[in-house]
Amino acid sequence: MTGSGEGAAVHKKILLVDAYPSSREGLKASLRGEDCSVETVGDSWQAIKMMKESRFAVAIIDIDLPPVHGVSMNGWDLVRIFRAFDPSITLILVGADAGVDAQAHAEQVNVSELLEKPISPRQLKAIVQKIWSVKAPAESDRTRMVGDEKRGGKVCLPDGCSTVGQLAVSHE
Repeated sequence: MTGSGEGAAVHKKILLVDAYPSSREGLKASLRGEDCSVETVGDSWQAIKMMKESRFAVAIIDIDLPPVHGVSMNGWDLVRIFRAFDPSITLILVGADAGVDAQAHAEQVNVSELLEKPISPRQLKAIVQKIWSVKAPAESDRTRMVGDEKRGGKVCLPDGCSTVGQLAVSHE
């Protein structure tokens, strides 16, 4: 393929954050054949660095990340930071406990999926396929929705900004 292909590359990029190398590699392997690129990191600081350097369509984050240099930052903290970097990113959280309290917290911070360990590779693949099918129409129009209609939000397009009803429309 010639040309930059940058739009497609951004659209199909996944950041996988997990402290355990075997988990990272296993999850990455389960996503092979999904026509996407998967970057993996082992801690929250590496994840933030990757978010600053590149744009991802999806982040899969382990809730229970270890402290780095004496600073604790778990998956919930990363969700808030990632939302600040890119409000349109689709977030999947993975944890040992996906009970009612965790589900409620996930809804509050706009997490798309909360998965309980152990994760089935087939389940993860199905979730990613579903995400691509939802994101594909928006990307084909070069549009992405940020926020929601209840709280207001913005639709980002490549060429400017305007307001429609309660939604701010941004043409970036």
